[in-house]
Amino acid sequence: MDINVQMETSPLDKEKTMENIDKIYELLNGIKITKKNEQYVNEIKDLLTTGNYFDALAKMKKLKEEEE
Repeated sequence: MDINVQMETSPLDKEKTMENIDKIYELLNGIKITKKNEQYVNEIKDLLTTGNYFDALAKMKKLKEEEE
């Protein structure tokens, strides 16, 4: 599932979107990298750099569930 979000937005919407993207990166940076999850975290980073935020969030959710 490859979802890339691109929409016409106002400057306020763009600012809010950037804040949300920053929060996603903060969450990702809060994940302790281990040998077991390193590849998975790198996949998430790749998704973020290509703008696939929904897929990245879904993988982050799955990773969190696996850690519990």
